[in-house]
Amino acid sequence: MQILYKQIKNATHKTHATGCITLSGVSQKGYILMNKHLSNAVEFLQAQGLEINIGLKSENTFLPNIEIVNGAIHYDPDCTLVSDLLHESGHVMLCPKPFRKHLHNNLYKGFRYIFETVSIPLDSQLHWYLMAMDDHGVTAWAWAVGKHLGIPDHEIIKDDQYGGEGASIRTCLQLNSYIGINGLCHAKYCDMPNTSRYKENAIVFPNMKKWSPSYVE
Repeated sequence: MQILYKQIKNATHKTHATGCITLSGVSQKGYILMNKHLSNAVEFLQAQGLEINIGLKSENTFLPNIEIVNGAIHYDPDCTLVSDLLHESGHVMLCPKPFRKHLHNNLYKGFRYIFETVSIPLDSQLHWYLMAMDDHGVTAWAWAVGKHLGIPDHEIIKDDQYGGEGASIRTCLQLNSYIGINGLCHAKYCDMPNTSRYKENAIVFPNMKKWSPSYVE
């Protein structure tokens, strides 16, 4: 991905071995990205209340060129794949806002802290929100966002992602037969694919009723 135009002031540059340049100390304004899908996704996610910052905080990230820092997304606009942006954003967006600050680098550590310290009544709405936060739910959520934004299927999930199972997972999502859809439906983000048969005005996956939990402590 190349930046078509840059208007950078007081920015810190760091060139990686891949040739990508990481920028810090610069606002989102001033960037016009050649990859319109990435820029559209950033704009949409920010409108949903997700904090997204340019520039990485660490060199070793779980996915290339993007990371989660205390519930905020930090990314390199030169090199980040829109598929990675959607997936990592899903981890944060599906987490109730009071707990997002615990998501930092090692997400499992943050998840463990939430489950060990928060009272979660069985079968409560909070229970289903947290159940939908698993990687399957995040994958389904990212797919729904991508479809909403008109991103091509092969850009939402690439063939070589998910350990080389990207194409298979993409097919399951296209057929509405992916396990992560169930978690989103139980958490009331959307209706099950067959709901429209017996329920008027059903909002069936990949359409969504909402993009993040409506939960307040």
